[in-house]
Amino acid sequence: MHPDWGQLRESVKGKPWKSALVTSLKAFLGFWGWGEWANIIGSGLKETEIDARNPIAGFFGFEPLHLLWVQFNTFDQNTKKPSRRTVRFGPDDGVLLTLAKVPDGNSFKWYLLARRKYQFGAKDLFFEFLRGWVPDSTNEDRGWKLLGRDLPGLKDSPLVSSIFEQKITSPIWENTADQNNKITRHLIVVTFEEEISQSDLQKMLTDAKIQTEYPDEPNVNAEFLTSHPLVIPLGEAAGMLNAYSELNGKDLYQFGEDFSVSTWALFLIRWGWQFPHLMPEKGNAL
Repeated sequence: MHPDWGQLRESVKGKPWKSALVTSLKAFLGFWGWGEWANIIGSGLKETEIDARNPIAGFFGFEPLHLLWVQFNTFDQNTKKPSRRTVRFGPDDGVLLTLAKVPDGNSFKWYLLARRKYQFGAKDLFFEFLRGWVPDSTNEDRGWKLLGRDLPGLKDSPLVSSIFEQKITSPIWENTADQNNKITRHLIVVTFEEEISQSDLQKMLTDAKIQTEYPDEPNVNAEFLTSHPLVIPLGEAAGMLNAYSELNGKDLYQFGEDFSVSTWALFLIRWGWQFPHLMPEKGNAL
C-alpha cells in the first residue's frame, strides 16, 4: 500500500466521503451543464480512486461543442501511487462513411466524400471521414447530423434522387483508458439523378460549405473553411485505406487514423461483396 493512499483512506475512514465528493463534482460540472453525469466514485482495488482531498488537477472546456475535459488527481489502480486521469464529458462520437453514387450510362461511378483539415500537431493537411461531436444528436440520427454539418446542401439538393443511411455498428467504447465516451459508425450513400463530374460535385459541395460557414461573405476563399469537402474516386480512396491493412501505408495524412481505417474495414465486412475490386490484398493461408 502506498503511504499517500493509506493516509487518504485513513482520513476518510467512517466519513461519507463518496457522497461529499460526488456533490462537489456535481457542483463544479454543473457550471458547464454536465453535473448530472457525475454519480459514481470508484474506491475498490480494481477501480479508479479520486483523491478526495484535491479531486481536480485541471480542466478545459469548449462551450460551442458542449465539451469538457477534466483531469482528476487519482491513485493508480495497481500501485496506488498518486497519478492523474483525464476524462472527457460531452456527446458521444460519430464517424460517417459517405459515398456518392453517380449514373454513368448503364452503371454507376462511385466517389468517397470525405473532408480535409489542417492538423496542427503534424502541421499538415490530412484526409479523414466525417467525424466528431454533434450536440443533441443521438445514436440513431448522428449520421444525418454529421452529413448536414460537414456536407451541407446534399440532403435537400434537387440533383439527389435518394439517400440511404444505416448504422454500421452499435455504440462501442471509443477509448476505455481515458476518454470514456462511445462511438457509432454510420454509412450514407447519396444517389444522384443524373451524371455529374467529379469537379462539378467538388464545386457543389465546396460552395454549399462556404455558404453555410460564411453566409454573409459568399466570395470567401475555400481555404478558410473549417473543413474542406473532398471528392475522391472510390477506387483511389480504397487504395489509400487498404494500404494500412496491407502493411504498406506510407502517407500518414491520407486517412491514416483509426476512425477512418476501422470504419472502412467494417464497411468491407458488410458490403465488400458488392465491391470485390476494392478488397485489400489477400493474406497467405494460415
